[in-house]
Amino acid sequence: MPEANIVRNSITVKSLARNSTYTIIAQIWRMGSRFILTPVIITYLGWEGFGVWTLLLAICACVSVIDVNFGVAYNKFTAEYDAKQEFGHLAQIIGAGMILVGSFAAVALTVLWLLRAPVLSTLGVPESMVPQAGQALLVIAACVLMRMTVGCVFPMLDGLQRLDLRQKITIVTSMIEFVISIVLLYRGWELMALAVGYLCGRVVGTVTAWRYCRRLCPALKISPFQSSVAGLKQITSLGGRFQAISILQLLIQQGSQMLISALFGVSTLGIYEIARKLVWLGRAVGSSVIGPVLPAFSNLRARGDREKLKSLYRRGSNIVLMVCIPSFAFLGIFADQLILLWTGQSSPLAAWTVRLIAPVALLTMLTGIGTAALRARGTIRLEFTRSVLAASMLAVLYGPGYWFGGYQGIIVAQFVAGIVSSMWFLVVAGQAESLSDDSFLRDTVFRPMIVFGPLIALVILIYPILHLPDVFERTRINVLMNVSVWGTLFVVTSGLCGWYGLLSRPERASLGRHLPGGGNGIVQHLLAYADK
Repeated sequence: MPEANIVRNSITVKSLARNSTYTIIAQIWRMGSRFILTPVIITYLGWEGFGVWTLLLAICACVSVIDVNFGVAYNKFTAEYDAKQEFGHLAQIIGAGMILVGSFAAVALTVLWLLRAPVLSTLGVPESMVPQAGQALLVIAACVLMRMTVGCVFPMLDGLQRLDLRQKITIVTSMIEFVISIVLLYRGWELMALAVGYLCGRVVGTVTAWRYCRRLCPALKISPFQSSVAGLKQITSLGGRFQAISILQLLIQQGSQMLISALFGVSTLGIYEIARKLVWLGRAVGSSVIGPVLPAFSNLRARGDREKLKSLYRRGSNIVLMVCIPSFAFLGIFADQLILLWTGQSSPLAAWTVRLIAPVALLTMLTGIGTAALRARGTIRLEFTRSVLAASMLAVLYGPGYWFGGYQGIIVAQFVAGIVSSMWFLVVAGQAESLSDDSFLRDTVFRPMIVFGPLIALVILIYPILHLPDVFERTRINVLMNVSVWGTLFVVTSGLCGWYGLLSRPERASLGRHLPGGGNGIVQHLLAYADK
């Protein structure tokens, strides 16, 4: 076997750390670009324009939902067949997926575009914005079609344990989208500025990912002409099983956005999207841990290493909470200031939404480890049951929530459904991996909460009292200074709590070597001294 393949297939701390590092870098860039682009969109297009753009993406996501399922299948099959060096079989599976998913996308997107006017009007888009929204919808639909055919190379990079390359592409793609969108917004293109920027970034990213896959696996022929009946059966047996899950998740996620737009208008949808984007910042760091886990689970299962699987499940869950609890707590505490700093406008409703959906997002991040483990096994029963539970609760709660609380009632319904379904999934997914309920929940859930709980409670109590004085005439500069000082203190303190409260000495030593500068003798000496 070629040496390059031996290195690429090995699941090591170094490879996982490399993938996580580049994921963090990509997430930081995406956070930064969105942090700048979102207020620019609101400035040029207003809350209505921002809400319409959000709605267009949600509508197209209804079609691209199938790509999520087959993307998981591409990821899993690439990891398995690359380990066996059976590229002929892999080519048949990939080719069959491109034909099947591409055909579905072409038909669905064509129907959607033909019905664009009544659909957009029904979902609350102002009549004056319907023509341009229809043009932007056509461009986004073209991007979705490309993503669901030749875009198969993105999950293949994940399966090849080269998530670092995918994240490099993400950085370049978002840079292109950011620059083009800003320039065209300035030139008065309105919604089409965002659509054209989106298209340019996706084209460059897809071409680059395709070239990377060809370079990593020159023996693999990526083409729909390589498809076979056997490949079609394999891709549908796995990707098709995930389809029911995604339909339910679609009802929960994109369906909620369209419901809010239809009931309360695109401006309220824009406020809701601001809250979701802010919470997404808290998910970014945790995603860098979860991202490399699915191909790692698939590869370890192919090797039959049961003990490493259980260890990866436990420690992955623990690390997700270690990085996510402080992130979501910070967003919830400082939501008002962060939204004002970000958009230049105060939005108490958006801040309230952040505080209610952040706990749900935290538990969702934790369930990501269990989801990855189950998908690596090719089983979806528990994940499907969880989606049914969440969707059923929302169907029951949305009516009373809207009747008694309007928009706030809808968000409370999401909170209750998300908490209950996630907690149920955590318990049963741990049982599926033969993990003791008591020890698993104690180590991965309750212990992190005990470690971080006092710090979070202390900040909530003293922050309203110890505001920094306003020394600048501009409100946003004062907010920036306030959030920067408190954020630095919170990050440093929570980092120390997590480092010494949740990690053992061997884990601190191992992770310390993979931190930036961790190989330096002085850094190693300081880490060793701190553990004495």
